[in-house]
Amino acid sequence: MFPGRLQLPLLFALAMVAGCKAHSPFEEQGAITIRVIRLAPYERRGSEAVPTEIEHWLADGASQLPAELVPPGLLVAGTPLPHFDESTSRFLSFHEIESRRTSQTMAHDLMAWGREEAGDETGASCMYPEFGLEILRSAATESGPPSPPDTQVLVSLACAHVRVFVNGQAPQDLGMSNRTRAHFAAMVARVFRSAPT
Repeated sequence: MFPGRLQLPLLFALAMVAGCKAHSPFEEQGAITIRVIRLAPYERRGSEAVPTEIEHWLADGASQLPAELVPPGLLVAGTPLPHFDESTSRFLSFHEIESRRTSQTMAHDLMAWGREEAGDETGASCMYPEFGLEILRSAATESGPPSPPDTQVLVSLACAHVRVFVNGQAPQDLGMSNRTRAHFAAMVARVFRSAPT
């Protein structure tokens, strides 16, 4: 009788895990378009100090990002912070600097990165995102399964932190190892070397 009581909760838990896995924001179902967005993670005003996490990240080589992809205004000798006004586009409340749409191959690589690498360590509590990902899936066909919801992702290399938003649900926070950060930096460098779109 005791094992029977345990069986139902165990089956329910396994079903919940399977359900969560099936609806992972990084699962690929159908055609996917990803817009990769450079963001202003922190808008320094005058001589205001840069947050400690960003200072450490910059001192550590900005997680292997090419110099032209380090957000403007963070380095004293770097590019000045661009002027943002009310008409400047925002992504999840952060000002956009520029964006690119990925090829299908790069979209596949970014989705694999999110599935296989993000979340392998506990993320920091801070969120100063240098990049955003907007994952758009094609509409489902009549014969095919319904498409998963569109997804928005903030990536903070400085904080080793990924925050995933799916259709207004509570965000999911994931961590990044140093290797995961380096891999992401290499991928976005490839994206921004392509022609603007």
